[in-house]
Amino acid sequence: MNNLAVIEKTLTSLEVAEMIEITHANLLKDIRKHLDYMAKALESSRNSNEVKSYLVEFFQESFYTDAKGESRPCYLITRNGCEYIASKLSSVKGAAFSMAYIEKFHEMEDEIQGNSISYELSPGLQFMQTQLQMMIKMETQQKEIIESQKFLESKQSIIESKVYDTDNKLDNICEIVALRPDEWRKDSKALINKMALKLGGFEFIKPLWEEAHILLEERFGVNLSVRLTNKKKLLKQSGCCKSKIDKVNKLDVIAEDKKLIEGLIVIIKEMAIKYNISRD
Repeated sequence: MNNLAVIEKTLTSLEVAEMIEITHANLLKDIRKHLDYMAKALESSRNSNEVKSYLVEFFQESFYTDAKGESRPCYLITRNGCEYIASKLSSVKGAAFSMAYIEKFHEMEDEIQGNSISYELSPGLQFMQTQLQMMIKMETQQKEIIESQKFLESKQSIIESKVYDTDNKLDNICEIVALRPDEWRKDSKALINKMALKLGGFEFIKPLWEEAHILLEERFGVNLSVRLTNKKKLLKQSGCCKSKIDKVNKLDVIAEDKKLIEGLIVIIKEMAIKYNISRD
């Protein structure tokens, strides 16, 4: 605060803002709001000049020069104004502010009277000040503890939710791993159907089987389409009827190779986990 015009026995709004631990901008906003309330309360019984004269007994408009050399608005606050502000604070903070501004005004009175002896609180007031400081500290600590408890409860809830989701996923994986080798065709079809429903409908069955077949061919270096064509040729040469030949598919080809069966089972399990599907 620089070059602030000082009127006898007042504190600046910058000093008061620091004392009650709020920003100067917020204090200015509060003062203007309360000045408006006070003016409206008085306008029915006093004229405008009387209202203005009464209000300056609490708050006086002024200016100060900031660090950049720019003029900024502030208020000069009288003892009445300080009492008014204290009455709007919580009981503990209001009392603490009251102690602080009373001490400030006594110091100013001593300076005005040319008394170089610094003002000291009486033993009773010193005790009250100590007690108030302890109460403020306890109030702050209690608020911090409550906020910490709320934070921990929120984190605990999130952790419990994640654990529940993880347990469900593990249960699903255990069910998938239980896919039976001796019932691989039936179980594989059931899981593919579930994946299709999860994706939106049975129209996804064919693309899912194609995905499984492609993965199987890549891992085992086989061409299922070629094997299927060869199998159909052999059936035709053996005199098998056309309707039966037409029903032969890639699963029939896989069924002839134990390694391909085991590979398909693994791939179907991986796809089921990928699409978050369990086997009933």
